Amino acid sequence: MQRSAPICYKAGVRSRRLPRPRVAPLAILAVAIVASAADPVRVEKIEALEGDETVIKVTLSAPLPSPPHATLIPKDKDLPDRLAIDLPGATLKNKRSREAEVGWGGVKKMRLGSTDERSARLVLDLTEPMKYEVTADGPILNVTLRPAREAPAPDMPIELRTNEPTAK
Repeated sequence: MQRSAPICYKAGVRSRRLPRPRVAPLAILAVAIVASAADPVRVEKIEALEGDETVIKVTLSAPLPSPPHATLIPKDKDLPDRLAIDLPGATLKNKRSREAEVGWGGVKKMRLGSTDERSARLVLDLTEPMKYEVTADGPILNVTLRPAREAPAPDMPIELRTNEPTAK
């Protein structure tokens, strides 16, 4: 006796329902691993933007597979304070490490290199102690820097001045 697929009637159309193929969850995971290995996240561009605060904008080819990790390294002998940001799963597009002088906004220079074939590191050489915040928005990573010191409170009250003529 031959087994047939059930018949489905939909909107006046008679068709045969084909049995659903079953895919093992491990096969889906294997495809995902191969796809991620084939297309690693690449560091496309790094920009330093000056304003009220300094923003280092890192443009990636895709979002990072896991969050970046930032470490503040205090100055040591001849080395300045440094902020090291590890970018797990990112590569440098088969290029060697790079560096660029910045010279403003609390950043002396920035360097980009590989810690291994599956991770890149951005290092910012700082000219002064800085507070930092690292945020990711899809394939864009922003490192926001602000001076760590607070503005000193004035010793004397501030006198407001206007350009209006005074009455005599």
